[in-house]
Amino acid sequence: MWGDRFELISILGDGGMATVHLAHDTVRDERVALKVLHPHLARDPNMRARLRRELRAAGRIRHDAALVPTSSTSTTVASP
Repeated sequence: MWGDRFELISILGDGGMATVHLAHDTVRDERVALKVLHPHLARDPNMRARLRRELRAAGRIRHDAALVPTSSTSTTVASP
């Protein structure tokens, strides 16, 4: 579980900034990709701001073949 909302299912990818998990959103009752900053970066306000900018930029994409973010759930430094 990640917080009280997301049930982690598997890891989809891992990079220098974050890990992307396949997760079940228990509020919306659907599968989502959940991007989680690595702990050492999550404590950095600049990195959290960068992730928020990425989310906003991706949310502006409009195309039938594109999967885009639908929400930003937290800016709190947390652990699973």
